[in-house]
Amino acid sequence: MLVTGFKLAAMLVLLCSCVIKEKKAPGTKLDIAGMDTDGGYGVFDPAVAQDPLTSRLWLTYSAIDPAGADQWLGKFNRAVSSRLAFSEDGINWQDTASISPATAETLDVSGSSQRAIWGSETSSIVYDRSAPEKERWKVIWHRFLTVEGLPRFDFGWLSIKVSATAEGLSTASEEKFISSYLYSDINDSRNSRSRPPVGGAPVLTAGSMLNELSTSICVEPALFATDSALYLAMACNDIEHKFWRIPLFRCQSPCNYRSPNSWSHVANLLTTDVGRSMGFKAFSAPSLFEKDGRKFIIATPVVEKDGNDSHYSGCHVFEFSDIDAGTLIQDQSGNPQVIKTIGGLSGSFHGACGYHAGMEGSGILYSQLWVEHALGFFSIYKSHQNVP
Repeated sequence: MLVTGFKLAAMLVLLCSCVIKEKKAPGTKLDIAGMDTDGGYGVFDPAVAQDPLTSRLWLTYSAIDPAGADQWLGKFNRAVSSRLAFSEDGINWQDTASISPATAETLDVSGSSQRAIWGSETSSIVYDRSAPEKERWKVIWHRFLTVEGLPRFDFGWLSIKVSATAEGLSTASEEKFISSYLYSDINDSRNSRSRPPVGGAPVLTAGSMLNELSTSICVEPALFATDSALYLAMACNDIEHKFWRIPLFRCQSPCNYRSPNSWSHVANLLTTDVGRSMGFKAFSAPSLFEKDGRKFIIATPVVEKDGNDSHYSGCHVFEFSDIDAGTLIQDQSGNPQVIKTIGGLSGSFHGACGYHAGMEGSGILYSQLWVEHALGFFSIYKSHQNVP
């Protein structure tokens, strides 16, 4: 991502030297058995869904792999992949497959040959029980290019895979789903100078879904499904107007997710104005879930810290009063009421939480990057805190 305010940009500000030093954080570190191929520098961005037929829990996450970085870009970049794991108890996890591996390239995208990595991050997995059987499992993520260690939003989009089973997502075909501001149609051809991992034009644009997103970069997607609809939230940064928002979209079941006419804008849930009124710059990294029939959104407060204007500072849980109206329960001051707060190690870059009601033994999962003199190590932690 670019220095416009999202996660990779914030991380790149932090990753500038070469000493890893982890410190004890609240909760228990989440270990994923068998995660050897990727993830040499750790894991981040948890998202959880449950198979209603087997009760097995499925986790998608970002794995930060040093192999591509060591070979191509040295210490200033990371090759980020999206991976899949499962758990029978919500406590112990087993890595099972790659959703979207990082690939290293030598590309000429700016007039000269440069080292680049196509990466994948911030995935979200959902079981959509009202979808056609072959589309009931869905995973969405941010596909992006870094060139000589710098993220390029003009070479990025949201991708999606669908399958009849969670396991099938690993081998399902990747589709370009949603593009946003700055997207270059160079990426439509597999034979273009950017050599994208998947060809064709995205089926949707953020600006066509909502006109006020026409100058926004939308990343960190979150999917959620009920019997009546599929929902999509994204973290969108309006580059021209310097305004952040998390819009919520709804697609009536059975959702034809490829059709622009299927998606309707419900509301902007958390904006720059809301963030400032609560003492933050904005909110990012949304995640949607349900517990006992109640609907929730988890989001990460964004603050300014040590010259980084996109520092993640924990997670706040908010409850919907009506998800189809896009309304959140309010506190006495008129702000969304915080149901639960999840914090990591003081001073660290932490947030990007995930949760499912079937994993109370672990509680809400949160991500943390601890950096001392930079490089850093990425981790997912079990908070052991649940939604009341």
